[in-house]
Amino acid sequence: TKKGITIKRISIKTKEHSRICPHCNSEDCNINDSGKKRTVKHTPQSRVATVISFIQRRFLCKHCKVTFMEHLDWLHPDLGITWDLFHAIEDDLKHKLSKKEIARINGVSEYYVSAVAKLLKPARPDHLPEVVCLDETAGDAEDQSPNTSVAPKVKYVTNFSDGRTGEVLDILPFKTTKKLAKYFNDNFTLEERSKVRFLCCDMGKAYLNLAKHCFPNAVVCLDNFHVTNRLNEAMDAARIKEQDRLLSDGKKAEYDDLKRLNKRFKTALDNQPAKWGIRGKDISTRVLTALGRSPELQDTYAMLQYFHEIMHDCCDFDSKSTQLDLWIRTFETSRSDIICGAVKAVKDHLIYIHNAWRHGLSNATSEGNNRVIKAIKNFSFGVHSFDYLRTRVLLICGRPGVDRGRKKKEKDTSTRIGLFFFDAFPSLEEYQPVYDWNTHPAAISG
Repeated sequence: TKKGITIKRISIKTKEHSRICPHCNSEDCNINDSGKKRTVKHTPQSRVATVISFIQRRFLCKHCKVTFMEHLDWLHPDLGITWDLFHAIEDDLKHKLSKKEIARINGVSEYYVSAVAKLLKPARPDHLPEVVCLDETAGDAEDQSPNTSVAPKVKYVTNFSDGRTGEVLDILPFKTTKKLAKYFNDNFTLEERSKVRFLCCDMGKAYLNLAKHCFPNAVVCLDNFHVTNRLNEAMDAARIKEQDRLLSDGKKAEYDDLKRLNKRFKTALDNQPAKWGIRGKDISTRVLTALGRSPELQDTYAMLQYFHEIMHDCCDFDSKSTQLDLWIRTFETSRSDIICGAVKAVKDHLIYIHNAWRHGLSNATSEGNNRVIKAIKNFSFGVHSFDYLRTRVLLICGRPGVDRGRKKKEKDTSTRIGLFFFDAFPSLEEYQPVYDWNTHPAAISG
């Protein structure tokens, strides 16, 4: 027992290995002295930290007159641990475990876990997949580059994934078009980059412009998640604007109720029965009351829910594109800057949305991998080194078939008939925006 920690010590006597000089490869070597007594760490035995004590022989080369230590194939040459312990730590690094937990399981300090992760630094990918997925996420780490004296802060990282297999190919400490283009142009030839058929990304200009600079034959696809996220931002903006008006009028009760309805406004029709439950009728009444006070809020809510309806009801590409064109014509003439801004964002990226529908592709792979990156940062209570973060992500997500989060549950659509939206709002073909700068807010009728 050392410092209150139980350690199992095993003393062994090693057999003599080949006497080959590492400097001149001569076999004419003799034992120089009695050797050096060493103690190295080994994998735990019966959950008890274990060390191995042995004598490592020292040889003298007669040819070059250089002394060297005996080479043992079961001993790591640099870390002072056995290869069994090295591979055990490597295997634990491939699972969602913190550095402290890995150190506790293997009976070592966190230094050895960091040292193993540093030696396992994965190489850059040598090929490009047919479907490239790019997405950004918060990095909040330091780039320990040997060329700089001060480690720069990596605020955002780019997740570079394979859209077919789901594996992460690389994690890049930048997200600008210039640096991304330099990375792909320096590491991959034009012939290799020309094999990329699809590029799945979000609405960021950095990734959209990257396709023009690096992937000449790629079709850019923008999935529904990012479009819905943009419409949710418009819903939040309209709600906050109405909250400010209620607060200025001194209506604190209405202000508090509208604030509590934040997530209720953004709940899609298919998710309402599951999320609202037995409170569905009460929540729908509150939502209708809030919408009745603000025509702008009503139009924004209708814009969001009609888009969800297009995604749910339309199966083939022609029906979706026709309904989306009608959706754009209906809301692009709105007098609300919030609604016009959201519709303009969809209209500007319409060709990319059509590409995603036509080819059935999305950026869900990168979004799932981003979930794992956030999980690594959470159970590690923050990752300070970008190299360590990159190593952990590539070890965990750098393999096909890895579980990246919760599985999507099938939605029960049998209760959609009784939802208040179908009673209070007409069809998309009949809907007319009610927001007008010159009219006073009036309640909508069912």
